[in-house]
Amino acid sequence: MSLNAIEGALPLNISKCKEFRILDLMQNDISGEIPGEIGLLTKLQVLRLATNHLSGPIPSTISNISSLYELNLATNSLSGTIPSSITCLRHLRDLNLIINNLTGTVPTSLYNMSSLVHLSLAGNKL
Repeated sequence: MSLNAIEGALPLNISKCKEFRILDLMQNDISGEIPGEIGLLTKLQVLRLATNHLSGPIPSTISNISSLYELNLATNSLSGTIPSSITCLRHLRDLNLIINNLTGTVPTSLYNMSSLVHLSLAGNKL
């Protein structure tokens, strides 16, 4: 199955790739919102969408990817708040959200995540 970005957007049929463990689409000029269907990739361990042109909020469905230990959404134009549901990712070790347009406050439960080793939030409006 091809994962080429159609018209610069993250392909909606990406949710059919249920066996993926690593999805690295960094620096691909992908634009638009991260589709909520990303949460159907429940076996993902690494999700890297950094250095693209993604906008809109971080979908709360990311919390469905229970085996995720690295989430890198840095250097995009993501907006809204950090979804509190992200704290449901019990295995998350590395969360990189630098250089976006995120606003609001950091969910306090984020600081209680025992597996989180690396948290990068610089370059936002938090």
